[in-house]
Amino acid sequence: AAMCSVDGKVLLMGGDTGSGQYSKLFEFDPQTGCWSPLCVTGSKPSPRAGHTLTAVDEKTAVLFGGYDGNKPLNDLWLLDVKRKVWSHITPSSRLWPQPRDYHTVCTMVCEEGEIKVLLLGGIEGFEVMSDCW
Repeated sequence: AAMCSVDGKVLLMGGDTGSGQYSKLFEFDPQTGCWSPLCVTGSKPSPRAGHTLTAVDEKTAVLFGGYDGNKPLNDLWLLDVKRKVWSHITPSSRLWPQPRDYHTVCTMVCEEGEIKVLLLGGIEGFEVMSDCW
């Protein structure tokens, strides 16, 4: 499973149940102490484990990669938490990270206030990766 905090709430998505991968999205509200399913629209990411879910700002999270039970993935999804909509991001160039799971993704705010999303490493099959995107 992957977790991140957006707008004061904790989001939890996917994971491995021991009998397969999971794709549901949950929200934890620390003020009430309650977990609840987060119902979202749009096309949705497939079930997966070993993925990342990273807050980009107070209304957006980004999901990348993981393992679907058969192969590593390199798909990218944006979650608009306010509107509760998933959007699949299609590569705009031929340069794109290889499929991977168990990688790290973080955000960095540049001097100009622009937010960059960084991807580091991971595993593809038996290959440990050390690249940065």
